[in-house]
Amino acid sequence: MLTFEQKEAIIDQFSELKKQPVSLKRINYHYEESEQEKTILVRHLHPNGNIWIYAPFLAMEETDDKGYVNGRDYSEKQLIAAVQAGIDELQKDESGFKADYKETWANTRLHQKLILAHEKDMWQVLTDDGNIEMAFYAKTAAESYLEDEGFFKSND
Repeated sequence: MLTFEQKEAIIDQFSELKKQPVSLKRINYHYEESEQEKTILVRHLHPNGNIWIYAPFLAMEETDDKGYVNGRDYSEKQLIAAVQAGIDELQKDESGFKADYKETWANTRLHQKLILAHEKDMWQVLTDDGNIEMAFYAKTAAESYLEDEGFFKSND
């Protein structure tokens, strides 16, 4: 098991996290760039080695009622992976997509590409120069539109 100091040093490497001492010599780490209301990524890192990491993507039975998993016995690799996964999760908005999520769609017949971008709960179809061609509330509606127009999701 990693010591308190080792866990603290590992988490301190994540420059996007802000350390916040709390009661009983415990430390919380906040991700202030969170797209969600929640900002506490690491809760109650305690000198006894206990630590809680935000992990709502895990099964309910693996987390507490607030979506945290106990990482007391995590190895260095497990701790790094859990913290990074938590950051990735907090970068997503309520719909489950990162604010800057984009996909490229292509139409080989027209030699044209469009961008499907998620922004502020809307799915926008953008031209190469950034102009909005269409906007949708649902990703499936945007995808249907693109497919109807002869576009397919590209790997670019």
